[in-house]
Amino acid sequence: MPNPRIIAARERYSDRHAFLEAYTPGKSKPVLDERECSIGDSPTLAMADIAWGKGTAVLLVAAQLYSLNEHTNATVKMTGQQARECAEVIVSDPDYQGLKADELALFFVRLKAGKYGHFYNAVDTLHVTTALQQFTRELVVKRYKWFEELESEAREAEQREHAKTYLRPDEFRAWKAQYMARQNGDN
Repeated sequence: MPNPRIIAARERYSDRHAFLEAYTPGKSKPVLDERECSIGDSPTLAMADIAWGKGTAVLLVAAQLYSLNEHTNATVKMTGQQARECAEVIVSDPDYQGLKADELALFFVRLKAGKYGHFYNAVDTLHVTTALQQFTRELVVKRYKWFEELESEAREAEQREHAKTYLRPDEFRAWKAQYMARQNGDN
């Protein structure tokens, strides 16, 4: 049976082009709220390859790298081949296959903003992947907290709904009094 998340992603983005266009830097506004990125429904890198064909995730990451290349004032920038190889390194790493497209876009926004250090005259794979490791470590801790909060909220909602079926103490006492009266024949 097909994965419902992949089906939903295909319905949201009709084809590879539509998906990539939605996450092309400068053509779309990235989701900047970490929590929304993590608990939202954007496809992961692995899902992108399943939904729209092998190589889709590499194209997605490469587009972000090309944008980063243009954004920096570094004198030594990645060549097209280096950007593609860097994208392949990222996509092939199992630690990043669960990274959502929104999270990836957020990472590159933060990288461009200098949150993960400066590019000292060179944009290189090592700097990008080291920064991505830091981003994902931070994200994993926050994700765990957010999903715990969601589970807690769901449990509380279920308890509130379930509590509606219980008798309050005063209702129980009245019910018990009526029951005892019936048992004693005091109708």
